[in-house]
Parts: sequence; structure tokens; C-alpha cells
Amino acid sequence: MPKLFIDSLKEAGAIDHRMFSFLIGLDHNLPSKFMVGGYDLAKYAKGPIKWHETLEPKKTWYIDWTGVKFGNDVLNLDKTVMLPDTGTSFISLPEKTMNHLLTIMHEHYGTEKPKLYPVGLWGARCTVEQYDAMPDLTFTLDSTDYIISKHQYMINRNGHCVLQIAPTGDTGKAYLGINFFENYYGIFDMDNKRVGFAESIYSDLSEH
Repeated sequence: MPKLFIDSLKEAGAIDHRMFSFLIGLDHNLPSKFMVGGYDLAKYAKGPIKWHETLEPKKTWYIDWTGVKFGNDVLNLDKTVMLPDTGTSFISLPEKTMNHLLTIMHEHYGTEKPKLYPVGLWGARCTVEQYDAMPDLTFTLDSTDYIISKHQYMINRNGHCVLQIAPTGDTGKAYLGINFFENYYGIFDMDNKRVGFAESIYSDLSEH
């Protein structure tokens, strides 16, 4: 198997730790940053790191998640593992969880019956008032809650509330995509087989 570039950097003495970190700025005026060998909380975060051990350290970055809430409603959770993935455009949820969220949108928040749009995303016709009433999504990883704001997981376009959440189907996996990292600075620690998140300097959590 070819040697990883990050392993070559450590062997050459260019970095001390097999670690990399991401700051994601989706707004064109907010530059993204990628760092190899460490992280910089003073520059890129508003708070401390919360670490999560990986479940399959020899394979990839799967971590445990114990719940997700849509406002005050606890969503049904398939038996899945969570993969933080900056290469995935959107948060992705398994079928049972996705269906429960769509049902709540329709029955609790009054949208029309949700449907799958040609772009591969779910949504429903809605009013501006219904969009404004949509709550935060809260993911629980281990015992730590992570908040995703409405405008990060949903857009209101031409009378449609379109979820920026992709369905994973029955794959046994869920994903924390780029829209999760709008609020959180991500640190991937290969040496200690863990992933860490800290509130990003770009987050809007202070508005909550």
C-alpha cells in the first residue's frame, strides 16, 4: 500500500503530529483554512475542543452518535455510525431518521407533504412563516450536543423549503458534511485515533 503523504511529512520532520484541521468558510468573504500537523484554536475557534474516539481506528473516521433532535422532537435513529466528511456537501441522514424529520415538517410545521426533488434533495412547499418557524437541528456525539442552524440545513426558494440534507438510504452510515463545519472547526488526529470539534470563528451560535 502506498505511503500516506502525511506519514512522509512526519518521517521527514516537517510535522510533529499526524494531524490535520479544517476551517470552513462557505461565504466568499470568509476564507477556508487547511492545516497539516496541528491546529490553531487561537486563530480559528471560539472555544475548547471536544474530542471523540474513532470506532474503527484502522479504517477511517467513524464516530459514535447517540441522537439527533429537530427542535424539541427527538428523531428516530437507525443503528448507524457517523462520519465527519469535509468532502461531502451536505449532512446526510439514514432513511428512518430522514423520514421522521420530513413527517414533523409536514405535521408539526404545516408544510405541504414533502417530496424528493429532481436535484436529489427532499423538500416541500411552504410559506415564509413556516420557514421562519423551523427549529435548529441538534446532533449528539457521545454526550456533546452540536447545533446546526436552520439556514445551514434548509433554504427557502420560490415557496419551497428544501433540505440541504441528503438521504443515505439503508447504508448504516450518516455523514456530517460541509454545512456542519460552518459552525465547527474540525481536527482529525491520526496518532490518537480521534476527531475533535471546536466552535468555529465563523459560527452563528452566539445568536442562539
